[in-house]
Amino acid sequence: MTALVEISTDRTRLDVALIHRYLSTESYWAQGRSREVVERSIANSICFGAYVGSEQVGFARVATDHAVFAYIMDVFVLPEHRAAGIASQLMMAIMAHPDLQGLRLIALRTRDAHALYARFGFAAAESPEYFMVVQPPAAQGGFAPDVRINDLDQPIGFTLSSWSPPPPPPREPMPGRYCCVLPIEERFASDLFDAYALDREGKNWTYLAYGPFATFEEYRTWMRESCFGSDPFFYAILDGEHRPLGVAAHMRIQPSAGSIEVGHVNFSPRLQRSRVATEAMYLMAQRAFALGYRRYEWKCDALNRPSRAAAQRFGFTFEGVFRQATVAKGRNRDTAWYSMLDREWPTISDVFERWLAPENFDRDGTQRSTLSDLMARRRRL
Repeated sequence: MTALVEISTDRTRLDVALIHRYLSTESYWAQGRSREVVERSIANSICFGAYVGSEQVGFARVATDHAVFAYIMDVFVLPEHRAAGIASQLMMAIMAHPDLQGLRLIALRTRDAHALYARFGFAAAESPEYFMVVQPPAAQGGFAPDVRINDLDQPIGFTLSSWSPPPPPPREPMPGRYCCVLPIEERFASDLFDAYALDREGKNWTYLAYGPFATFEEYRTWMRESCFGSDPFFYAILDGEHRPLGVAAHMRIQPSAGSIEVGHVNFSPRLQRSRVATEAMYLMAQRAFALGYRRYEWKCDALNRPSRAAAQRFGFTFEGVFRQATVAKGRNRDTAWYSMLDREWPTISDVFERWLAPENFDRDGTQRSTLSDLMARRRRL
């Protein structure tokens, strides 16, 4: 039976005397470790205490660079509290900690707890002995913070007691400070065709499954056949002068799962690298989360470096590459997946708003702080 245990990262609650006593006298890996070394290791690690009532019954700590690597150490549960699922709950808390998401490698050493760690994806390394590692699938985001352990000592997802499936996106405009995002209309076709014609080499279309279009009639025919349904739900992006300069769509709309994707993103040369383009992406994400969607996705050809960079700049988390996912224009396509979650949106939204604020730009319109830097700073917090 799983114990009613609390896992806390509050260092002030730790029973340092208990931790030192166990490590120095009962563990096989830290025999004779001094109290001073134990205190210093706690001060420089992310620490996890397991408590039954006010009594500390377990401990673990993680050393990490908060960027690519973490090492799990000094994991123990007092003998009288073992076989109650506490070790699993410690590991669940470790794998859910926000500072340990998106890492390239998490490592540990164990002589006798391989089965426990295998549940969390760890596998034995070839060397050294007892060494185990897990490579989270391309920063899969780890486990959600409130994943639970059931009575069978198995990790299970958190209950969505207050959530209900959101409605589809409404056919309503999304006005902003610098742009307006409108449900696409055929009257925008001519202006959009002219805007895309400025891309004389056709680079905009390389990674899309359609285009380029040699004539306006071809483009209008494609628009009529592809852009006026409910999924994908296409929008035109208009600048401050009400000129349509690009499109994007909400697509793969799955209210039952609370998932929605932004796709068909096609910024004309006039729209690229502009406040208008960034605000349009902000407004579309804002609409999705305001409606109650839990997950916002971005997918692109894995070879499309500008799109992948844009996903990172906009605050998405890289989840991995689906190899040979589809065929586009007679070519293989590996698809890179990115996501943004509802619990992440408040801080991401704050970053967007700070970047979009007029005071972030000088008289010439040059940005004072880049969105990439602001997003990177958010990830480090």
